[in-house]
Amino acid sequence: MKLIFFFLLLTSLSTYAQKVDSVQVDYSTETIKLDSAKRYGESRMGRAVYRRFIRAQVQETTLFKVSGLPFWAGGPNGSNFWGYQSQMGVEQKITPAFSINAVNWIRYHNERDYADNVKMRLFLEARWYFSMNRQMRLGKRANNFSSQYIGLGTVMPFLNKTTYVDPAKPSPYQSGGDLFVKNYEPATLLSIGMQRRLGRLGYLDLSFYTAHVNKSANWLTAGLNFSIGFGR
Repeated sequence: MKLIFFFLLLTSLSTYAQKVDSVQVDYSTETIKLDSAKRYGESRMGRAVYRRFIRAQVQETTLFKVSGLPFWAGGPNGSNFWGYQSQMGVEQKITPAFSINAVNWIRYHNERDYADNVKMRLFLEARWYFSMNRQMRLGKRANNFSSQYIGLGTVMPFLNKTTYVDPAKPSPYQSGGDLFVKNYEPATLLSIGMQRRLGRLGYLDLSFYTAHVNKSANWLTAGLNFSIGFGR
């Protein structure tokens, strides 16, 4: 009789333990689901804030741009030069995927003890926003300028003025690392880049380019073009 009673007690305890374990497993599983849903919600909220910041759902077909950045570098014979480069222009959509970008580049630099130099050039570019139509079909984007692009353009210089500190003294003055200039001739640029609106009054444009001087069969260079400023 005692053996039978002991067996029934052991069976009851085992059944109770299994029930407790099953409750704990169910609770843990539910916690993981809630945590995942919370993280998913935060991710969606973050994407929504970012898309609102770059005005992804706002239609814009004309964008006026004004930007400027300082620069500093080492010059020949231990000299230094500093300067300022600005871009002012307008970009106009022709279709949702294609635009014309016209920019006036102004570059000033001062090479200590040697010379001041001012360059101005007009940059005219056709841009293809290659993912714009697909994004618009999916409802992820309105017809605007916040997307990736491929550009083909030309640089046409119209001012290159240098003022020397002492015109009678030989100067090691250089062009200041201006990769667009080779004997100050027109050049052709092929670029791939991205542009983003930064709220209602800002924009960012970053591209990698390769440039070829039209009159020089052997001159080719590459670099980065970066501008951040006011856009409206």
